[in-house]
Amino acid sequence: MKKVVTIESFLHFVEVIKNISYAEKATLLYRGQPNIEYELLPSIARLNEENKKTLLEYEHKLVSKAIGKNPNLFSEDNHAINLLVKLQHFGIPTRLLDVTYNPFVALFFSCLSNATDDGEIIVFKTKYEVDDREEKIDETIHFFNNRYVNIIASTYKIDGEYPKNIEFLLDNIGYYYKGFNVKGKGIYFSTNIEEVVNHIKKPLFVSPIELTERQKRQQGAFILFPNKIDEDEGRYCYINQIDSISKDDDRVLELLKIPKDLKKEMIKGISKFGVTEEFLFPDSMEVICKTIKNGIFD
Repeated sequence: MKKVVTIESFLHFVEVIKNISYAEKATLLYRGQPNIEYELLPSIARLNEENKKTLLEYEHKLVSKAIGKNPNLFSEDNHAINLLVKLQHFGIPTRLLDVTYNPFVALFFSCLSNATDDGEIIVFKTKYEVDDREEKIDETIHFFNNRYVNIIASTYKIDGEYPKNIEFLLDNIGYYYKGFNVKGKGIYFSTNIEEVVNHIKKPLFVSPIELTERQKRQQGAFILFPNKIDEDEGRYCYINQIDSISKDDDRVLELLKIPKDLKKEMIKGISKFGVTEEFLFPDSMEVICKTIKNGIFD
């Protein structure tokens, strides 16, 4: 189990973040959660306690209905990830989990609600060692036009019964995974399914196009979660399941506990740096009006 650092004050938080940032050369990403018990799991994969189901099996229907209701807003461009980002912005459950480049923004979200629960900030690093052969794997932050980002984000296009083989997924989203390779003077035909699977079997850090002012101010990025992939008699199949990221995962650098009794102090502390609800949600008239009402006697 990773050691959890308990934050003692706002100044202690600043000191902890400073020490982490100075010690690490890799780019860091942060996620703030208002309850330390929450899993690292996107909304579409969270279990409904009443019917013991997730919305993952209805992903195709959710996206199709959203596009049908407002095709101008939810039209897909050349990059499926941009559609998912728009859906997430308007409250449709997706396979995306929000993270940020700004630790103060993560702190805000860890304190925004659930005053009766301890909050948490998960610090992710972008480089780690995981391979059995002790090879270094560079876990970069991928851009919106990355081919593997597009494969995972396009999974919503597939409807019907699970499991499905990977070739079915790739063929139906229009990903051409076969090709001719030149070796010496000969030309031979090859498939690279193993290579594709290796890249889409784990969640990816994604930096999408900044589509909204909210996204810019929150300095947002995402973790894009794929369906779980199983191997069955030499064939790769994806199933109707998304696994959470363990908080003991190699990509998790630090776990910071925000005690519930400190949440108000933390909100006041970051507000002095301009990180407020009104700043982070500039397109929400509800938030703007609430700020006006609450500040009338200030």
